[in-house]
Order: sequence, then C-alpha cells, then structure tokens
Amino acid sequence: MDVKIRRAQPHDLDRLSATLDRDDHAYYLDCMAYQDTDSGEVVVAVVGDEPVGALFARWSDADEPEVIEHLPKVPMLYRVVVRADVRGRKVGTTMVLATMDRLRERGYDRVALGVDQSNAGARRLYERLGFVVSDAPGLRGLRTALRPHENGVRTAPYDILVARLDAPFVARPDGPGDAP
Repeated sequence: MDVKIRRAQPHDLDRLSATLDRDDHAYYLDCMAYQDTDSGEVVVAVVGDEPVGALFARWSDADEPEVIEHLPKVPMLYRVVVRADVRGRKVGTTMVLATMDRLRERGYDRVALGVDQSNAGARRLYERLGFVVSDAPGLRGLRTALRPHENGVRTAPYDILVARLDAPFVARPDGPGDAP
C-alpha cells in the first residue's frame, strides 16, 4: 500500500469525517489553528487521493501539567486514528514515523504521546517504534476526559510514552526496536 503523509487541509478532514468519530473530526478541525501559529500540525495519511488516517503533533506546551513539569518543550502526538478498513497495513506506523522525522528536522530530540492503559495494540505499535513508558512517576496512570457519558464524564487511565529522536533506532516488526 503506497501511503503518503502530508499536512492536513480542512477538506482532508471533511473527507475523512465519514469514518471518524464526530468528536475526532471536531478535534482535528480545532487543531488546524495550531498550524496557523506554527505550534503544531494535523497530519494525514493518504492512499491514492483518499485520506485514511490522521494525527495531531503539537510542539507548544502540552495540556497536562504533569507533562509540562516532567517533559518541558517535548512535542506530543495526539489522536492517532486510522480508518478501520486499512488498519493493520502500516498506515499508523507510516504516519508516526514520518511525524517523528518532521520533528527531528525541527531540532527536537524526543517526542511523547499518551496511550490508554487498556489499549494493548496501540502500546505494542508505539513500543515497536521506540517509545517507552516514561520513567517519571507522575506520567503513569494519568486520567483524562474521554467522552461525555450518561453518568457524567468518563475517564480512563493512560501513560505517557517517550521516544528519542536523536539516537539511531531500528524498528522491529515483533517488538521494541534497538538503539545501537
């Protein structure tokens, strides 16, 4: 599958919206403002001319005070989403690696992201790409509002994972990569 990665335009998100959760679509549209101030960007994965995935990379301060305290000035990746019919075909991997390259070109030496503790598949993907659970105790078991729920706001625990961008890394298909 030939996947191209590029900065999103609003029409990309509109075309992807049929397969995105309504909250994800609104979130990405809101994040487009970061592109205007050069403090982040929404990235899309495109196959042919069809957007099939998106993520948000932000190099301005994170939302979580714990992340600001322990990982100041470290860019974050948010909401890595891949259309269901192309999952398992390296779209997410390609998006994350391309975004890591973009951040490296901007001079960053690390990147972080949050992963839901119950999302073993996403955690395996990120570990294969060199992400490790942060050793800062304040970055494990964080809680964030996920979606409005009939009984109020649901939360789910998540961990912050960090990858080095300034060291050689070889991703392995079966597990974490090696830094020679």
